[in-house]
Amino acid sequence: MAKLFDIIQSKIVINPNILAVPQISKIWNRDKSIEKEKAYKEISYIVFLCDYNSPYKDLSEEVKEKTIIKDIFNNEEWKPDNVIKEAMSKYEQLQETRHLRMLRSYEHIEDEITSYNNKVKLDAVDDFGKPLYNIKDIVQSTEKIGNIIKSISILNKQVKSEIEERSARGQSEIGLYEIPKK
Repeated sequence: MAKLFDIIQSKIVINPNILAVPQISKIWNRDKSIEKEKAYKEISYIVFLCDYNSPYKDLSEEVKEKTIIKDIFNNEEWKPDNVIKEAMSKYEQLQETRHLRMLRSYEHIEDEITSYNNKVKLDAVDDFGKPLYNIKDIVQSTEKIGNIIKSISILNKQVKSEIEERSARGQSEIGLYEIPKK
């Protein structure tokens, strides 16, 4: 599988072969302008939201999409239409690997743990004045989180290696990365 897009200096550079994918081609073709500014923004939204190497990848799920929309469209009210949603689904499918699916699952769990921990108030008590949270349990879970983070880091390296290997194999089929401007 060749690389579909590159992110160079925070700009999306499109591999021309990706326009053979009907869902991406729809976005490109519906923008009738010469510069394709709208298409680039919509494709950038997809890549920044879905790509494993996105500069936004470490943001929590609840913040990531809002931040990308604000940064790309400068309009917090913008919403993806069905064409963009279909293209997102296809893009995720095209870059997906078994390890990437697993990594995303564990990253989701990691976000859930962080969200839960942010809600813990050590001084919270029940109706009888008994602490809701046991500090000993919190300390023990904190020690175990280091192992979780280490495991996710190892999986992350495996995914990176797998994606780079897939990209390198596909490079022989691909020529230019940029679409020439008309």
